[in-house]
Amino acid sequence: MTNEVDPDGEIGWVVELLSDEPFVPASAEPRAWALPEGVAVLSTWTSQEQTIGNPVNATLSVARTASREGHWVRFHSLSREEGDSENDVCVSEFVVDTFDAPIPASQH
Repeated sequence: MTNEVDPDGEIGWVVELLSDEPFVPASAEPRAWALPEGVAVLSTWTSQEQTIGNPVNATLSVARTASREGHWVRFHSLSREEGDSENDVCVSEFVVDTFDAPIPASQH
């Protein structure tokens, strides 16, 4: 999901559903997509930082807060390998990237 501003100035969210869930090895950056070129990342929050409550609610809270502050935000989920072999357990993780950029205009 990513935030965007419609022609009336309202902030909304766009959902892109993927047919395959991305897999990220434990040693890789926790992202299912490439970062945009020329835009700095202010912060990256992952649900592994979450300690109390529902990780989905925490993810939405982090994304909404950054969006209210006027930042471009993208968030997604991924599976993360835990262990050294392909037979080890994978866990779901949520990632919120906050960019040092204004919320982009709607393309829809």
